[in-house]
Amino acid sequence: MGERVDQLLGMAVELPGDWIGTEPREAVKRMMTQLSSRPEFKEAIAMLTERNGPEHVSDGHDDAGDDGDEPPAPVGPIVGRDDPNEAAVEDDLVGCEVTLKGLKSDPGKNGRIGKVKAWLPDRGRFAVVLLDDDGVEECARGPLALKPDNVERVDKEGGAWGERGVARVERIPGAGRGVVADRELASAEANNLLCEPAYATAVNRKRATARCHRCFATLAGSPLIECPCAMARYCSSACRRAAREDPGDHCAEECARGGVWTAMIDETSVLATRVVRKDRDETKRGVERRRRFTDLDWRGVWKATGKDRERRVRAVALACIAAACAGLDEGDVLTAYLVAEGNTFYVKRPVGPKPTAPYDWREIFTMAECAVASALFLDASMLNHSCEPNCFASFPGREIRIRNTEKVQSGGQLLISYGPVAGGESRDVRRSLLSDAFGFECKCNACVGRDRVGSVEFRRVKQTASMYDDRAMSLVQSGDDSPEVLQTITLAARQSMGLLHQLYRWPNLTLAMEATRVAAVESALAGCVVRGWSEGRANGRVDSTSLTMAKDALLCLSAFTEKRRDRGEADGVVERARDFLVNLLISHRRHKPAGWNDVSVSSQVNFFCMMHEIHDGP
Repeated sequence: MGERVDQLLGMAVELPGDWIGTEPREAVKRMMTQLSSRPEFKEAIAMLTERNGPEHVSDGHDDAGDDGDEPPAPVGPIVGRDDPNEAAVEDDLVGCEVTLKGLKSDPGKNGRIGKVKAWLPDRGRFAVVLLDDDGVEECARGPLALKPDNVERVDKEGGAWGERGVARVERIPGAGRGVVADRELASAEANNLLCEPAYATAVNRKRATARCHRCFATLAGSPLIECPCAMARYCSSACRRAAREDPGDHCAEECARGGVWTAMIDETSVLATRVVRKDRDETKRGVERRRRFTDLDWRGVWKATGKDRERRVRAVALACIAAACAGLDEGDVLTAYLVAEGNTFYVKRPVGPKPTAPYDWREIFTMAECAVASALFLDASMLNHSCEPNCFASFPGREIRIRNTEKVQSGGQLLISYGPVAGGESRDVRRSLLSDAFGFECKCNACVGRDRVGSVEFRRVKQTASMYDDRAMSLVQSGDDSPEVLQTITLAARQSMGLLHQLYRWPNLTLAMEATRVAAVESALAGCVVRGWSEGRANGRVDSTSLTMAKDALLCLSAFTEKRRDRGEADGVVERARDFLVNLLISHRRHKPAGWNDVSVSSQVNFFCMMHEIHDGP
């Protein structure tokens, strides 16, 4: 079946490109018209949607109707209200900023901010001029004529964000909209800033047979629980039932249309159809919503695809294929595709089972994680980017949790990273990647300020650090635990970490994770079995310098993890590293090595024991 999708994409590339410079909805409409006229396109779609489940009659399209979206109002003098007795609500909006909504013929404008210039009584519409990201009127396009139902006054106090009321959405000069703190946030607050369930998800194709398509847990044992179309697998009947009832997942409607295509095309396209289907379902049920997917930015991605004709053709073609398979409007699907491209979070899970005490140092040294699914979160997507972010995301189950990792002043932005952070790549590489992917030039402090090292020196240091890391990893995987090999691994790991200190600013998550790896191999070299409380058994002792390094790494990692476990924290590599370091310090609590005179260690270990519910030993 995969060759069918490749065939359709190849067909799209050969089509006339007169639509390349148009707006998304017009572009996808033209391509769909050309593709649908070809018998081979219809044949391929029929094969991709071969039904194994119950029949489904509806084609999924919304009924056409008057959505109040008209061509732009003529440029020139705008006539005001003639009848002073008409409803005053229209006068109240004149001069105000509004958000555009409910436009079906051009949904790309939904979510845009405009300014009401006048009320047109003879047409029963507002004349609205769009504003750019800096709040400047786009006068060259002329005003739009919109019905009252298609505009909503912008709340000058900012839009709500999250459930705790600690932050709000505001327009940020030069950066569209962002999230700012309503009060001063202490470093690593006890509670998460945001806990938000996924709006829609799609499992990673490479993990489709190994992970539950609902909660993304590792599939193990039997019997195998599958969807009737056999295109989705679950760890329990509860997960399968929840998925079939959720339009943002592999629901009954998607299954009934034939689920084969969902395994043949990329997960972004699948995710886009689920976003559209869920939005349509909420609209039909009259669900009250704070924001919709059309409120998220998609223009940056469309702008970025303009630099690469092949990428734009592929995006539009995938939207056509996905829309035809799912029975949805191709314009809506392309908008959702662009939204997903620019706002998707990759849900990550550690590779391998969770290590437990007594720890195998190799499991800690080789910890890694992989993306298991793509997910769209409407509130979390409002966060802007920085190469030096002050917030961190974790993914327990189908939820995202955002927590700040450093102090944020009242009115300060909450920021996450969309790609490599400062130290992970040089400034030039980071800015190029962000521009190509999201269509904006990063102007965060790390990109505007001076680099710690120049680009040439950065590449040299990075390559040397990787060389030492590769050497250490090959020895770890050899299975040799002789003191000579452990000593060589320790030296290579320390040399790699020392080089990375030239690129990253401490405290830093990458450096803390590197310190955890060094602590793991040094514990093995010292003959220390990390099991928490030693229960009176003899145990090797790590030297004082290494323990101090472990303590500092633990303090750093604690800013990135939950303070309370009663909410079911994520099982990620950060949490695993933290638990290992907690147990390492506890193992040395009663048998401190000579020369370790840190008087605060005992109180800090007590604190971590209490915080992470590790019981006192004998």
